[in-house]
Order: sequence, then structure tokens, then C-alpha cells
Amino acid sequence: MSGAWKVLGGYATTSDSFGPSTWDSSMAELLRMKGQGNHTVDRMTIHYGNGVDKYGFLDFHAMTVSDNYTVTYPGGAQYTLDVGFLSLYGGSQTFSWTASNGTIVTRNRTLPDAYTAGYIPSMSYGLHIGSVTPNVSGSLLLGGYDSSRCLTSPIVSNSQTFSLVDIHVNVSQGGSAFIKLPGGFASGLLQSNGNQVNQINAMPNPGVPYLYLPQSTCDAIAKYLPVTYNQGFGLYFWNTHDSAYQNIVSSPSYLGFTFASGTGQNSSINVPFALLKLTLESPLVSTPTQYFPCSPFTPSDGMTYHLGRAFLQAAFLAQNWQTNKLFLAQAPGPAFLPQNIKSISATDSSLSPATNPPDWASTWSGTLKALSGSTSLSADSSSSSSSGLSGGAIAGIVVGVVVGVLVIFALAFLAIRRRKRKQNPQEDPQAYVSVPQSQDHSQNMVHADKRTDMANNPAYVQPFVQDQYFEADAGRAISEMDGQVIRELPADVPAYRGNL
Repeated sequence: MSGAWKVLGGYATTSDSFGPSTWDSSMAELLRMKGQGNHTVDRMTIHYGNGVDKYGFLDFHAMTVSDNYTVTYPGGAQYTLDVGFLSLYGGSQTFSWTASNGTIVTRNRTLPDAYTAGYIPSMSYGLHIGSVTPNVSGSLLLGGYDSSRCLTSPIVSNSQTFSLVDIHVNVSQGGSAFIKLPGGFASGLLQSNGNQVNQINAMPNPGVPYLYLPQSTCDAIAKYLPVTYNQGFGLYFWNTHDSAYQNIVSSPSYLGFTFASGTGQNSSINVPFALLKLTLESPLVSTPTQYFPCSPFTPSDGMTYHLGRAFLQAAFLAQNWQTNKLFLAQAPGPAFLPQNIKSISATDSSLSPATNPPDWASTWSGTLKALSGSTSLSADSSSSSSSGLSGGAIAGIVVGVVVGVLVIFALAFLAIRRRKRKQNPQEDPQAYVSVPQSQDHSQNMVHADKRTDMANNPAYVQPFVQDQYFEADAGRAISEMDGQVIRELPADVPAYRGNL
């Protein structure tokens, strides 16, 4: 959120350095993280208002600042995190740590504090990460959601994982481009140790980039794709010179994830292969390299499988911490309905999808072109809820695992903060408010000290693009992150929910 660069409270509030597993064991394992970080305190500025841009401060917020956290691949290639993670944990009001001087420091968490201050109607959020290519702008709201990003009735979960019961490949229209699959459809791809399995528990997690699934599952999918497994990166590189590659990623071919809904019917989330041709870039590789983001993973004790941003590009995700409900539904492609913001109340245990939503395949029809020939579909291609392979599915969380809520800002953010501090040495709180697009919001500034007229109004969150800050903004549409910020993937909202 904007204006979050002024550290409050001084040296005594900063913790000693600690490694990634102390910050979050799940993230450390999935990303093979190395380096050191510190807990500290900061201020955040939140924008809100029903048609009127207002903003106020959320002071004394706990966050983790990276000194040099790096992500490492199996072969040793690594990069230093240069963007942060916005965590939206709402399980408790505060977070505590031991400061460098030995005192216990207790500071606020963002989402509960915004609710207590009256800026949002509940400790909740709605997220559609979207994608850079093809262009699907992202959407993140606090205290509400955009129903235009929710095509099907969401599956509801009371926990942090969901029962994934099958994975399939399919084509919604036209001929098949899949290798050795003229019919265009194959199911039973959820496998472990070389055998098909009935279910695994999986957590949709926007804090990590890939599909972290059993090796046998990744191999079963890859059998139908022009890809080669690269052990050094633990990923499948696309054979871009193979004619099947371009046909697969430019046609309405998709990877379907089927979940048990708890109602006796299964529901599916469809992810077009157009969203699964991600790119590794420097410093990881010397030339841009396209890859299929299935990363073979064996969870350690107490861990689970994860469906990261690659999956969540195509899924609508929401959570209400006050009713302990998690929601996931099919999100649209580039052609979606006009924005329709709905609030989430503190008692809501269900969410309504878009009114008269378009068929999922139609939201991609202007972008993905059917191949010549016809395919007799064996699974539902519209992603609507059914007893077979269809619509809304399982939820993850805007933020990764289940404990903690801090914002981790990487070195790029620290550089911005230092530069801004030099430019604004005065201590007047208003001097630290970011006023975007040269708009003067000083007449609308309020403080986070009481509930105002915000009981029914969600707040926007705009992810920063390299030199921008996080910003909660109720007056403007969300902007899409630069696909080069996180070098190896184009999915655009670095969100996280983890052990901090």
C-alpha cells in the first residue's frame, strides 16, 4: 500500500536477523530460500470511499524486510527477491517478536486493523491474479470482491486445503493439438508413484509461482505436450520449435483441475495452456526460455501440495476470516463483464457469482483460435458446476500458508524507501503520504481511529510495478504488474499468506 516506507518506532522494534524457515517454513521449502530478514514496524496508507477517494493511516504494522532473501533452483541457479509479498492473514489482530534489545514487540496486522478502523466491512478479500500475456488485468479488493471475475458458484472450504480428485487435458473447440491425443481429451492424470490416485490435498497459494505436484502427475501431463524436463530448474521446458507448441498455446486447449465440492458434485477450474507458457529470464538463463510450470514436489511431514500463481491466473479466490470460509471459482479470460464490486459482510459464508455470466470458453474466443477439425469433448468445457468436470473449484488464499501476516519488502523496496527518506526528511505524517497521479487528496484525509461511512465499501489494492508502492485505492481500477518484476513468470500479483 502506498506511503508504507517510513519506519516507525526506531531501532528497538527491529528483530535480530533470521533465516527463511523462521519467516515461513512452507515458503522456504517450496522456493528453496536462503538469506536473512528482520521483523520491523511500518506505516501503511489505505485508500477507500464509495465514489469519493479518502485515505487514512494504519500505523504500527508488523512486517518482514528482506536483507538478501534468494530463491534457489535444484541446479543452483538463484535470484534475489526484488519485490515483496502482501500478506492478508486475518486469524489474529497482532503479531509479536523479540526486538534486538530483548523486549517483546507486538504490532498490528493489516487486514484486521483495516477492519477495526472501519475502512472495510469485514476481514476478507477477493482476488483474481490475472495475467500479463494474454492481457487479463488483476483485481484485489479488501472487504469485498468483483463478481465479474467469478463465473461460477464458488466452492467453499473450511480449511486451507482442498481435495483435488483429477487433472485432465481438453480442448473446448476445434481440433486437438496434443501429442498422441487426436481426440483432444485425457483424464486420470492425477498420479503418484506411477499410479493414478483418487485425491490429494492441495492449497492454492499466490505466494509461490508454480504447480507443486507429484512427479508422476507432472510427467503424466507432459506426455501430451512438446516439453522436456530440465533437472537443473525442476521444470519442463517447452520445445518451441515443435509445431505442436504453437498450436497448443494459441488454441482453446486447457488443463483442467477437478475438485470435490463437498456437495456430492465435482467442480473444475480450467487453465488455458496460453497461461502456462511462462518465461525464465536473466539472471537465471542467458536467453529467455519458455517453460511449463509443473514443478515435481514431495511434501515433507505436515506440508501439502500447492497450486501457485500459474494456476491462480485462471481462478477467482476469496476468503472471509470471520466465518472461516475460503472460496474458489472459475475466473474469465480477457473478455469479461464490466466490474461489479460487492461487499463481503462479517457473517457471509457464501458468495454470489456474476449475474448471467458468459460461458468460460467465450471469454477466450477472441484470443484463442480453434484449430481445424472437430473434437468430441469428454469433459465440460464451460467450467460450470456439474457432476463431471466443470466449473468453480477450490480456493487458495491471497497469501500462502496459514499463520502470520507481514509484508516482506525486498531490496528494491528498501532502496526506494531510502531514496524517499532523503527527499522528505520532515516528520510531518502528511509528508509521507503518496499522492498518485498528481491528485490532491489532502481534503479527504482521515485517521484510522473510528468507523466512518465505510461499513459497506470494499477497498482496492494496487500492486506496485517496480518503483511503485502497494496502494489500496477505491477510486481507480487496479493496474497490472509488469511481467518482468518477478523474472521467471508473468503472473502479476505477488501475494502471500504464511508463517511470518
